[in-house]
Amino acid sequence: MANPDLLRFDERKAIIEEIEQEENIVRKRFAQRAFDCYRERQANYIKENLSYEFDQNTVNDMRFITSINLTKRIVDELSSIYTRAPKRQFEEVSDRELEQIENLYKYSKFNSKMKVANVYYNLQNQNVLYIIPQDRTICVKPLPLQSFDVVPDSENSEKAYAYILNTWDMDLKNNAQKQEYSSRDARYSSNNSLNEKIADPNDRLSEHAKMVVWTDEYTYTMDRKGEFVGEPVENPIGRMPFIDNANGEKDSQFFVRRGSDIAEFGIEMGTILTDVATTARDQHFGQGVIYSVKQPKEVRGNHNKWLWLQLDPERPEARPELQFVSPNADIPASLEMIQVLLNMFLTSRGLDTSVITGKGQATTPSSGIEKLLQMIDRFEASQDDFDAFKSVEHKAFDLMRDWSNYCQNINEGKLALDPELRISSISDSAKMSVQFQGPEAIKSDEEKLNELERKMELGIISRKMMIMEYYEVSEDRALEIMSEIDSDLGLSNAEAG
Repeated sequence: MANPDLLRFDERKAIIEEIEQEENIVRKRFAQRAFDCYRERQANYIKENLSYEFDQNTVNDMRFITSINLTKRIVDELSSIYTRAPKRQFEEVSDRELEQIENLYKYSKFNSKMKVANVYYNLQNQNVLYIIPQDRTICVKPLPLQSFDVVPDSENSEKAYAYILNTWDMDLKNNAQKQEYSSRDARYSSNNSLNEKIADPNDRLSEHAKMVVWTDEYTYTMDRKGEFVGEPVENPIGRMPFIDNANGEKDSQFFVRRGSDIAEFGIEMGTILTDVATTARDQHFGQGVIYSVKQPKEVRGNHNKWLWLQLDPERPEARPELQFVSPNADIPASLEMIQVLLNMFLTSRGLDTSVITGKGQATTPSSGIEKLLQMIDRFEASQDDFDAFKSVEHKAFDLMRDWSNYCQNINEGKLALDPELRISSISDSAKMSVQFQGPEAIKSDEEKLNELERKMELGIISRKMMIMEYYEVSEDRALEIMSEIDSDLGLSNAEAG
């Protein structure tokens, strides 16, 4: 079966119909769920989770704990390979080519963007980089999975024949149930569905109507009916400007089919914390009870809710009875269970249990070696990321070089680059290698002093060298510091030695 001809209207229309089918919407909802939890928009998902266990009135009366975001903390801890900028080396390039390359990485804020890509990779188990000329630079955009669709290649369903970028309408297709919340619960989520002149959440709706299509041969923009917005143009670099990075086996399809366990764990913990917090609150209140023939119009007490037990006017001696046996919830045991669940989950992800703790004690390393061991634990959790992102780095370099070379002689228009990025074309023979930075020992002040003192005793460094190493300064500055110290101590040059 051949790949579809996306220049034909009937093929485009068929693709759009498939994009808007429930199966694809469910995929995007699931991806959006993880994305929302990382962006600290997990409140509605916790409320939705609780609504499966309790009726809506009970849920509305609960004390929500939605401000503790474990998802972001765990994902950030796993996504550590760009915490320190990697070392890149370029070979078979001239000085002007090297300057051009270094500016490309600088102007695109490449390391910052790759740090985001590492986060999406661990959050959603897959990430795609989109690299195009934009805003007078070569722009690197990490794409979350809900922001695009793919037409798989007919000969290899794990690869893309075409990418289709389209703005996902987060509000109209929200995974959480539609509910009315007070202003306290809104958390900047209120939406009147109108794209106003001021900046608001609906600014993206103008883009929602458009879809940008890329294949190796051409690119174009179309509306949601499949009509072209402008004319298709030839793909100037001859390949799609996307890099797919998947965390795991694809099982003969483009998107990795794995659950977002980190986001789901964050929602589950928010649910449990809310349940425990509500139980703890309710233990502090007694239940008000009223006996009367007629129902009172309005009575409020400690906890706002009183029970009315109606009396029979014909038999006043027959008083209805209310019995309530308090379960006396064991709050400490519940909190201990939360800590156990947290430890088990962190261990299953290869992280130290001190990454997150409910004990109220920070784990402070007593030495640089202990700090190094803690960092090694984190980097071991990211070893699989190294090989994956080395491949991404090489592919990204190739795309930036292709776009840079294509745009060198363009002086105006959307594809024009900043003059600092039009220094030189880059040869196809240029090679790039990357080395990610592992952990390094961070010595405490006491350790540094002890080590330098030992060197002084052995006579292998001078006082000046000791100051240079301790303060990490130049020789001239070290001499100035020596002079200032001697002056404060009232020592002559001869006495200072």
